[in-house]
Amino acid sequence: RVKVYELPGATVASLVHRGTYGSIDQAYAALMGWIEANGYRLAGPDREIYLEGGTNPDDASYVTEIQQPVEKA
Repeated sequence: RVKVYELPGATVASLVHRGTYGSIDQAYAALMGWIEANGYRLAGPDREIYLEGGTNPDDASYVTEIQQPVEKA
């Protein structure tokens, strides 16, 4: 089943990850490091936008945008 949700507007820190889902944790770590180093804190659940990919999670050509809502600490 498909459901449509309207997400609330937010200020986000974002990062584009290119590679397998097995290495996406490194992208999250880099994003969290940037958030902390720049005086922000988390302000909601993260979002992932799948820009390129297929059905194989080990495909290194995947492109995923990670968005993390933030606010100034």
